[in-house]
Amino acid sequence: MMHKIKSLFKKIIKKLAGIPNNKKSRLLMLIISAFIAAVSVLVGLLTNVIAAIAAAVLLIILSAFPAYVNTKTVYWLSKERPTSYFQDLRFRNMEGIVVGSTKAWKYLDMNDLEDRIYNCTTYKRAFAMDFATLKTYYSHVRKGGRVILVVDYEEAEEIGYKILPRDFNYIHPHIFLQLGKKADKEKAALPLIYYPGFTLRYFFYKLKKNMGGYRKGSWKLSKDKNLDINTEKVKKMVDKIDAVVHFCWDRELEPEVLLLNAGADNNCANDIIRAYFAPRFPEVNIQLVDDAAKMNELIRA
Repeated sequence: MMHKIKSLFKKIIKKLAGIPNNKKSRLLMLIISAFIAAVSVLVGLLTNVIAAIAAAVLLIILSAFPAYVNTKTVYWLSKERPTSYFQDLRFRNMEGIVVGSTKAWKYLDMNDLEDRIYNCTTYKRAFAMDFATLKTYYSHVRKGGRVILVVDYEEAEEIGYKILPRDFNYIHPHIFLQLGKKADKEKAALPLIYYPGFTLRYFFYKLKKNMGGYRKGSWKLSKDKNLDINTEKVKKMVDKIDAVVHFCWDRELEPEVLLLNAGADNNCANDIIRAYFAPRFPEVNIQLVDDAAKMNELIRA
């Protein structure tokens, strides 16, 4: 019984989320909403008018909200997609490119940097997909240019190797063909249904970002270190960063790695990562970063 209820609920939300893409459905939704309002008002004439009107307004808002969230999420993600230099000639021979974590996406101040640094940050993306994004857009950077990799160890571990529909829109399809992956257009069009947690968090974070909520802020910083951290996992991250570094060198680009300190796991992992690179590759500019101001300072250097 519960399975049937969940299935029915999913179908209802799916229909609501898809409404903005269909004019007939939008018209139908408007008629239904108007009908709900009319019935509520008529009932209110016999009972409590104010309560009936309030209930009608609430029903209309609740019915439209999923569609609005889904539509705005798809729109915002498409707008954030890095622009090809075939579409905008400004993005040829850039001084550098920045790829990285959610914290970089939130707190990176791109004011006066748009024509110098190519911004490929985004919300909640797997490290492997960050690397794939770099492979897609590195050619926007001139020879000897900077590749700024912003690493948030805890976030990378949390996301793992997850691929989201957004990634198929950002990254060159040949990379996914090599992985044996194909884009799913339905999931890309209906993220609220298939990735509700990601979609709702992204929606509200993006809303806050658009309102300037991150311009003068930073992330929370702890001085603790998890000395019991799984060093094998950290070593895997070292190998991933090492692969990015050599990818850059092979293409005459200068890699810079910003390790974001934050929680106990990050702080300990960053020390291990830096200790690995320092003696082996002293030419790699690898920095520990405690706050957004320092991150922006290094990127603007």
